[in-house]
Amino acid sequence: MPVRKIKPGRFNTTSSFRNSKTDMEVQAESTLEADFLFSVDQDPTVEWYDAQPVKITYRLLGEERERTYTPDVLVRYKAESGKKPTLYEVKFRSDLKKSWSELKPKFKAAIAACKTEGWKFKIVTEKEIRTTALKNIEFLFHFSRTSSPVEAPMRSAIFKALSSVDFSTPEELLSTLFNTQIKRAEALPVLWRMIYDGSIEVNMALRLHMTSEIRLRRI
Repeated sequence: MPVRKIKPGRFNTTSSFRNSKTDMEVQAESTLEADFLFSVDQDPTVEWYDAQPVKITYRLLGEERERTYTPDVLVRYKAESGKKPTLYEVKFRSDLKKSWSELKPKFKAAIAACKTEGWKFKIVTEKEIRTTALKNIEFLFHFSRTSSPVEAPMRSAIFKALSSVDFSTPEELLSTLFNTQIKRAEALPVLWRMIYDGSIEVNMALRLHMTSEIRLRRI
């Protein structure tokens, strides 16, 4: 559970959505943090995550009073991923530059705390978050909660066709399988869902389009 409740303010945009890993509500205090949480939620290597997860105490040199710092997100990854649990701070690059002298002691305290726990500490900005992969995930997500009456036979046909080739493209595959525009239009959302659920592989670092190279997931 979060150790600090996120409150609306003049200079932040709060939002909340359902954490699919825990089936609980998670809050974000900026649009950038919301984008990061969405990408974490959609990451198949993530086992669990939470926002505002831990409170870290530290002291500035020469000060008696204790200060606290609450990083943004703690992510635990599945064992097979080989990744350590990671404590993330989400910041716009401009905010990092403007407030670096104030933030640096907090980050040093977080690094020390993470070493004790066997975690990693990582700062992520819009450069790491708002990527082509995120845009692809957002696009595919629109198809994830719908289905077609002909879903099963179309999935079977797509799977069979891709299993006989090294790779294809959405345009080439659907043109080969279906001889009418209506059938191709019905099958396209099924194909996007197969990419979304990982049945079909695509390079998510490149913009997804009808001529993207696709292949069956390698086991």
